[in-house]
Amino acid sequence: MNIPKKCKKLTELSKDGGKGKVVLIDEKGRKWPVRLSHKAERGSTERFFIYSGWLEFVHGNGLRRGDRCVFELVCLRFESFIKVRIIRCGV
Repeated sequence: MNIPKKCKKLTELSKDGGKGKVVLIDEKGRKWPVRLSHKAERGSTERFFIYSGWLEFVHGNGLRRGDRCVFELVCLRFESFIKVRIIRCGV
């Protein structure tokens, strides 16, 4: 899943050695470890994305085409995680 570049703090996590680890927390409080990464594209453009663990999150939460996710990055003193709120299509 692609991450907008304007999510600066999240994209900084992906640059931690090229692959950052973060935990997604769904509305039921379940934790889903994922990896973030970035890749240089042509010119000076960079692409940021979640690549490992995302499919487990999708299947575990029954996400379907048209559902939307709202991500809230929470940065505490010793850890960062992402709260995810799911907005179901047609609800």
